[in-house]
Amino acid sequence: MKALFSEFQGEWRPAPKWVEFLVRFGYGWRDQESNQRRIAVVSMPCDSPAAGLIVLGALVRDLGRTEATNLTGHYHALLQYASQYLRACAICDVRCRPELKRCGYVAEASGLLRHSQRKGPFQITAIKDSGALGIVTRHDGGTWQFTPKSAVNLRIDGDPLPKLINGEGALPASAYEQIIEGAQIVSQNVRESFSGLCFAGRATGKSATHAACASIRFKCEGLEYGLPELLAVHGWSSSNRVSRVNFFNSRTEEIDRPGPETALVVADGDASFLKVIDLPQFQRSDVIGVINRSVDRERSETVGNRLVGLRQWFVEDPEVNRGRLGVPAGIRLLQLKKGSR
Repeated sequence: MKALFSEFQGEWRPAPKWVEFLVRFGYGWRDQESNQRRIAVVSMPCDSPAAGLIVLGALVRDLGRTEATNLTGHYHALLQYASQYLRACAICDVRCRPELKRCGYVAEASGLLRHSQRKGPFQITAIKDSGALGIVTRHDGGTWQFTPKSAVNLRIDGDPLPKLINGEGALPASAYEQIIEGAQIVSQNVRESFSGLCFAGRATGKSATHAACASIRFKCEGLEYGLPELLAVHGWSSSNRVSRVNFFNSRTEEIDRPGPETALVVADGDASFLKVIDLPQFQRSDVIGVINRSVDRERSETVGNRLVGLRQWFVEDPEVNRGRLGVPAGIRLLQLKKGSR
């Protein structure tokens, strides 16, 4: 790692081994990519921003994948959202309790869209088929119809921009290249949002997760970056930015933007890990849980018992668990993969 590291506003120094390992672990997760679901538990000796560092590594890997963009399925996602609103949420009598209504949706669709160049929001009123599908919205007494080509300027209310109109607000590619030496970054990815990576925050809430990550800074070619800024979670920095990481609030059990199936969830803490493992929307996702060994014995035993239960469907990954990854002293790693005994 060429970037310098600082913790709790301390002096700048080369990144310690535990930091490099965690970032590299997240970056290398897709090196083991297979059709088998995988679950890992990273056990830390104390409270730390380890989960955020793993997310950072996974984010840098996604920046190098041409398919890691929401634009490919953006219009289809808007249509799904509009359909959910018109067919279910607009007429629903339970606001909003999907588990009671049993509608099959994870979160409510408000039916509101925003346009990058016009004041909004706009209310969806219909989906029409006129040669090409169009989402019709009502605003100021009129209706506008959007097609796949023009919909790149649209986003669901509360979601990040799907793509920057110009370079302003692009993610700092050079910083990521300093953090992961040799990382190959696709130039357009730093200007486009992606929803395949999820950060499941601490059980104490989003602000506590942000505060833990804010204790870490990197200096890259003389420029300083806080970990929250590099993680590109929507709302953690400038609002006029793209986002490369979904955020799941473990306290409220809400995700900041429901979307395509999540490939990887990194859970911060034992409570977050246990919650993510059991949620239906993450049943097909890989999960990395970061556990603090200094928590009380009962909480540690709860995690242990859950892992024992998972062994009915998962087996240990011998290559990883035999130390092939060079885990630093103080960190313990257990990795399971879906399979049969």
